[in-house]
Amino acid sequence: MGKILLFSIIFDVFFIETCAISSEEGIHYFKQLDFLTDHTRSKRDSETFSYGNEDEPDTSSQQRNVRDTEEQDKQCQVIAKDKLKDGVSMYMFEDTNENLALMWTGDHGESLLALTTLEYFIFAAPSHVWVSKDFGKTFENIDSKMNGATIKGSHGIFRHLTAYKKVLLVAYPTGGDPYKSKLYITIDGGDSFEEVEINFTPEGPIIPNPIHPDWLLAHSPNQDYTLWFSGDFGRTWQKVRQNVIEYAWGTPEQKTEELVFMSVMPEGKRVDNDDLSLSLVRMDPYGRNKKTIKDNIYNFGCQGKFLYAATDKEGTDNKNKTKVLHISTDGGKKWNIAQVPGIFGDMFFAVLDMSEGMVILHVDDAGDTGHGKLYTSDGDGIIFSLSLDKHLFPNHATVTDFYKVQSMRGVYMASQMDEDDGIHTRISFDRAGEWDFVDAPKGAKCREGVQNELCKLQIHSRYSQVKQIKVPSIPISNKQAPGLILAHGNVADGLELSDPDVYVTSDGGYNWTKALDGPHQYAITNFGGLIVAISKKNYTTNTIHFSYDEGHCWHQYNFTEEPLVITGLLPEPSSRSLTVSVWGFGEVDRMWRVFTLNFSTVLTEPCKSGDFLVWEPHERNGKAGCFLGKKESFRKVKPDAFCRISKEFEIVPVSNSACECEKVDYECDFGFYRTDNSDVCQLSTYVDISDLDICKGGNEDEIKTNGYRKIPGDQCQGGYQPHRAIEDLHKKCSQDMQESNYMVQKKHKSTVAALMALLSVLVIILVTIYYIQSKGLCKRKSRGIYRYSELNQGDHEEQVLDVSPGPDTYHDDSDDDMLG
Repeated sequence: MGKILLFSIIFDVFFIETCAISSEEGIHYFKQLDFLTDHTRSKRDSETFSYGNEDEPDTSSQQRNVRDTEEQDKQCQVIAKDKLKDGVSMYMFEDTNENLALMWTGDHGESLLALTTLEYFIFAAPSHVWVSKDFGKTFENIDSKMNGATIKGSHGIFRHLTAYKKVLLVAYPTGGDPYKSKLYITIDGGDSFEEVEINFTPEGPIIPNPIHPDWLLAHSPNQDYTLWFSGDFGRTWQKVRQNVIEYAWGTPEQKTEELVFMSVMPEGKRVDNDDLSLSLVRMDPYGRNKKTIKDNIYNFGCQGKFLYAATDKEGTDNKNKTKVLHISTDGGKKWNIAQVPGIFGDMFFAVLDMSEGMVILHVDDAGDTGHGKLYTSDGDGIIFSLSLDKHLFPNHATVTDFYKVQSMRGVYMASQMDEDDGIHTRISFDRAGEWDFVDAPKGAKCREGVQNELCKLQIHSRYSQVKQIKVPSIPISNKQAPGLILAHGNVADGLELSDPDVYVTSDGGYNWTKALDGPHQYAITNFGGLIVAISKKNYTTNTIHFSYDEGHCWHQYNFTEEPLVITGLLPEPSSRSLTVSVWGFGEVDRMWRVFTLNFSTVLTEPCKSGDFLVWEPHERNGKAGCFLGKKESFRKVKPDAFCRISKEFEIVPVSNSACECEKVDYECDFGFYRTDNSDVCQLSTYVDISDLDICKGGNEDEIKTNGYRKIPGDQCQGGYQPHRAIEDLHKKCSQDMQESNYMVQKKHKSTVAALMALLSVLVIILVTIYYIQSKGLCKRKSRGIYRYSELNQGDHEEQVLDVSPGPDTYHDDSDDDMLG
């Protein structure tokens, strides 16, 4: 069965998280067990590791690239780091519960709420709730305000989306009734709590509405899979309906933000039934206006303007089922089938991102290879083109190294497998249009025997963590720090087993430098004006490293005399302030400790206008900073400014202008592809047109292409326009209608010949219209030209396309109107 089970798991997790923001956002979970390690574990060497390789390699050939810190320190400004001791405070909890959940609850980051729990299988020790009102310098135990209730360690604490002082705690059932529970609700950050008794036991996340944050959805699978709704942040609840498997709020982009989408199983069925068939239902949270919008689905998902449902393809038997994705951009009123090459049988596929007005989809290759293909959609989410081959997605695991960079528009990173099952990192600067290797820092060298052209920077992420490589933090970036990315990596021809180092880029990934030796936990705050890190080379530490110049110069400070097991490094949630909390526990007593560090004692001077520079994203892309037809610039602090940025500072474009169109603003249309080192889109001789469903919304659409289409969302104007013969690829509006190809003849220089050709075309059109109307095959309310993105290179020789040359014209209708 391959990844059938994994298919369900991935869609469950992904679609719930993308359909609505979870009220668990901003909550940090730490388990002491995750940090208790075997100190005798042998050190790994720098041998490149392969997919599925579990053997420990020989350590005799280990070579490491070590930064010359003394030389770099000579170029760094000497600062009075001892002043930081005036900004350090410590609090030790009289608490030995091993699990900790932490959140910021103040409007300006001054308040924190901590929950400690201890759970083993069905046993749960008493929980403890703590509140701080002074940035974590001191805490107060407030268990008495919960009347001694035991709060759940998993999905037991939720924060309001916008009003951070409003928090909801979920207690375990008491009084002998497993179907009754209690909630404890505070609207003042923990000063007072209201106890609410409810007639169900919530399991899983509580989902807030995107525009009405007091509207909540909760689920009780143990009570007939019932979905519940609260319109007053948990004080009162009402039943929405039973037999609900998945649930999500609609989105403002689809104008369905006040509606609930849910997958529902029939009465009397069980989730483990082999023949379980789900229906996708849309209704308001009060149970009104119920409508089934898609039958026989596996699961569904939504983000932005897209609503997806996965089903079996009609006409396929149980033995040879083929999965298809149905797409809607109007909340399920109309559906279209995604044109994705190569999904057959029980092949696993997962939607990775839908946030850029397009969809990025992974589809497994046949067999348990651990890799597949990445596809990107057009602006309507219907037609997919090949983006990256042999994309790593491990078998029987729910992790992927696919990462969207938040600090610069259009940048993604992913891992790709080699022919020998080695793994290397690829990066895209154009929304997964093209993928490059990550250039190694200048002067960095690979181990002996690696060719220079293969010597690249390899980024470690979630798969490395699964392989037990010491990677404390995956790549991080945020919108408040333009261009800045921190990541663990090694310079080699592939990912290595040795402990990685920390690398930093301040231009969105074009150029990298080595920042710190060995693995670290790290965080970014103060709009990128401060980076903090704690080494994880050793089991315990008492030292923090910090940089004020985007990771070029680093300073260290011993914030305590006692080495601790560090579990978390948390800046204030807006990433604006200079306050950082360090969380950990004692190696012997196992008691939790929190250190609050205020770096404003070091960065004492506020930034002035002369301390900022104007930075252009993608300025090093060889296109004068143009990206998707637009050039923009931002203000960011100079690396050597040595000042603190005001909390009121805003990251907004200071300029925004359209660019002239170039070849890079176009991608290959359906049935066309680019060969390596070529920007020409060539027509494929093998395109499977038998599965194309072009009757979009019940209206026939004439599919013509010249081989190119403007990239969805591209805003370029004028400039380059591709010129090529238009190919009429396919018409199809029902399964009764035969496919046909239309040859478009060349223009003749002779006027008479041109008129004759025009009359012939008109006759053909009139005959075609009469035929289709007489058969009643399609309505004719619209005849849009839809661009197709990439070929399905199957073995279908009987369906070779007509490649006769056509008129030298081009239709400049990009997908901007689709993106909304």
